[in-house]
Amino acid sequence: MKLKAIIVLTLSLFIFSCSKDSPTDTPQKTTFSLSGKIVSTEVPVSGIDVAAGTVHTTTDAGGNYTFANLAPGQYSVVPSKDNVTFNPRSQNVTISTSDMPNINFTASKAVIFPLKAGNRWEYTITYEDPLVINDTMIVLKDTTLFFNEVWWKYNTKSAFYYTNKADGYWSTLVSGSTNLLYKFPAVAGEIYKNDVNNTKRVVSVNEQVTVAAGTFTCYHYVFDQGYGLTQDIYLSPGIGLVKHTQYYLKSGVKTIRENRELTLYIVN
Repeated sequence: MKLKAIIVLTLSLFIFSCSKDSPTDTPQKTTFSLSGKIVSTEVPVSGIDVAAGTVHTTTDAGGNYTFANLAPGQYSVVPSKDNVTFNPRSQNVTISTSDMPNINFTASKAVIFPLKAGNRWEYTITYEDPLVINDTMIVLKDTTLFFNEVWWKYNTKSAFYYTNKADGYWSTLVSGSTNLLYKFPAVAGEIYKNDVNNTKRVVSVNEQVTVAAGTFTCYHYVFDQGYGLTQDIYLSPGIGLVKHTQYYLKSGVKTIRENRELTLYIVN
């Protein structure tokens, strides 16, 4: 009887010891990874900054990126690189109980004024009167071929056609004369010929401009038209015209003639 009791007690202690040393419950994860890839046929995909909320990382040589230890929550994932645009521009991701792979983007070489059928910009224009009007500019579906290149027309009454080339945004008439409206890429302080008789100056390539449509990083161009009339022109790469101010400058006093500001844009 004593032997039986000893055996039972020994087995009980063995089982208790095993249950202590080999827990059956696996600790739950408290942080998760978020990862993806940036692909492109136009620009290098290494070294692209990617933000997930306030946390940043960069892509490797193959365009891959990973955030290893993110707490559950909502994150806006935004890639960025100078003179590069991304599709989509950002992605909203919710991390709850698992890792989030395949948050992918496509990178393209940025243009200063994106020309694609249906692209749309809406502006509020204030005149010195002070008259305020609204204006809408839309890229039309039809295109016209000049010089073996595709040129685009807007829904305005203007006779000009427009295109993006390697050195910037150009305009032309049916007669064939062409003008480099906005040099891009460019460097601050650069002066270039706008047409045969005029020049434009690049004041800045990273100026922050806030309008009704948001805050944008802009190229700032200045065009001195003569007779005391000057234009300040702000364009954001991949977005287009953000702000355009015409003013008279006399004895150091600036008088606004016309001010155009972006209120809404749809760019594909």
